Formats: sequence, C-alpha cells, structure tokens
Amino acid sequence: RLSQTDGQKVSYFHPEGLHSGTLIDLDETAAKHLIQVLRLKPGSPIVLFDGSGRDFAASLHSANKKHAQAEVAEVRR
Repeated sequence: RLSQTDGQKVSYFHPEGLHSGTLIDLDETAAKHLIQVLRLKPGSPIVLFDGSGRDFAASLHSANKKHAQAEVAEVRR
C-alpha cells in the first residue's frame, strides 16, 4: 500500500519485518506506481513501515516497470 506523506516522500507498507541496512523487494503494484505514476528514480527517498509502529527512512535502490527494490536506511521513529 502506498500513500503520500511529508510532501514528496512516499510511504509504503511492507508486510514483513524491516531492518536497517537491508534491501527489500517491493511488489509489482508498488513498483509500477513508484516508477510509472510517481516517476521516481533510484536514489529517491521513500518511507517504509511494517506495522510494528516504526517508520524507516529508505531509498529506491533499483527499479523497472515490474520490479523495484528499496534500501532500508534507518528508523525514523
């Protein structure tokens, strides 16, 4: 699930636990939205959350029309 937050930053729910310093695969729907609709490029900031009550600063790592990866940086809160 995607939503706009913090102006231009995009918030994305990832159903598995998140950990700083890891790469995660985003699903096809998220990849399509990030790349084709929002036109984000690798390096673009996003926010990830996993339902644990924590938000993680992250960036789009790699992307094409059907697949994207994000690099989880640090816990924001």
